[in-house]
Amino acid sequence: MKKTVLLLATAVVLLVLAVPASADLVGTTPPDSVIVTVGGLQWIWASPCANSDPSCATLQGGHTPLTLHDGFRVATDAEWLASFSSYMDVFNAFVTPDGLSRCGSAYFDSGLLECNAVDLIVGGIWNAPFAVHDQGYTEANFDTLLVRDAVQAPAVPEPGTLALLGTGLFGIAGTLRRKLFS
Repeated sequence: MKKTVLLLATAVVLLVLAVPASADLVGTTPPDSVIVTVGGLQWIWASPCANSDPSCATLQGGHTPLTLHDGFRVATDAEWLASFSSYMDVFNAFVTPDGLSRCGSAYFDSGLLECNAVDLIVGGIWNAPFAVHDQGYTEANFDTLLVRDAVQAPAVPEPGTLALLGTGLFGIAGTLRRKLFS
């Protein structure tokens, strides 16, 4: 019985230590599962509030501005329009068919750690040129999406480069063999 309790207590402690608190994620690299690539750009749903002052988070108190990192920035109108033609395109990109949100707020926002799909459905997207509310796209409680240039895959060396490298390594190996066995 004592062994079972000890094992259970150890498992609980390891689980608590292995799962970081959401505030600990701010500033860390978000996983690919919350990043959407559209129009040659990578987008992330970074906060349920505007990235401005005042925002819904600052009005509620205890909120710090978004932490921009990993190349993410506020999108320009041209970047928005290169990737999305309407707020429903944004919704379709960030909400899976089974209703789950691709939410990255835990990596950028230390105050409010949620992404509400209803905000996207009604066009409540801060800084988007196609927001539908009377206040335009600067409303304090609009959600913030950030953008960065798509990460380019590393170039694959051409066969000629590999052949030259192989020949050089073969020559070095031959020289070393000759020196060691003569």
